[in-house]
Amino acid sequence: MPYLWMSNISGDMTVKGFPGHVSESFSDIWNDLDLGGQLHIEARKGRWGLFFDGTYLGLSASGDARRVRSSPGGGVQLKTKIDVDVDITEWLVEFGGTYNVARWPLGMGGSGVALDILGGGRYWYVSTDVDVGVNQTLGDFGRYLGSSISITEDWVDPFVGMRLRFDLPKNFMVVLRGDVGGFDVGSQISYNLIGLVGYNISRVVSLWAGYRALYVDYESGSGFNKFEFNAWMYGPAFGMLIRF
Repeated sequence: MPYLWMSNISGDMTVKGFPGHVSESFSDIWNDLDLGGQLHIEARKGRWGLFFDGTYLGLSASGDARRVRSSPGGGVQLKTKIDVDVDITEWLVEFGGTYNVARWPLGMGGSGVALDILGGGRYWYVSTDVDVGVNQTLGDFGRYLGSSISITEDWVDPFVGMRLRFDLPKNFMVVLRGDVGGFDVGSQISYNLIGLVGYNISRVVSLWAGYRALYVDYESGSGFNKFEFNAWMYGPAFGMLIRF
């Protein structure tokens, strides 16, 4: 199932010891998007199943600020221009297995409810590059100051959870999933909540729509090497599932 998760991001992030608040809507992310892709793959045999879910996100943004100051005598102007370029690369990959604990019929034309337990790992990769350039001009004299900050963090969160699958009349389906992970192995804690509604167009193709919310609290290093990512990622999701 290729899909689109229209995620917003809200929380706190610290890079190289410098903290800041992150509040990005999906439209902001879309404007800064260079390349992105999301894919869910699942295979089942009997009560057992395997799944893989991958998200790639490449973002870039730039901006500048200008300031002009006059000397005390008012004859010479100090002109300062600051250029900032930010590049962010993120991978979010889930992998694991499922086991069908039970299935209960609903008594409506073959409809029923299935309960799965699931477990696996969630791999995070975040790479951030910040380039800052400062151009200063004083009369006929000028100078350029440049600096860059780069940091790469990756970790794996083990997780366990449950999933309910509803097969409903008239080709409708509902999937509810929740899991918790981290446990101080990777992040301190993470939560993942998903609700989806599907409709079978045919025996092979179905359309899905729903909502996903993912929280993570990760921290490493200290002082100038401190990295922290404490945020919610949340928003609607749409996909097309192909069975074979």
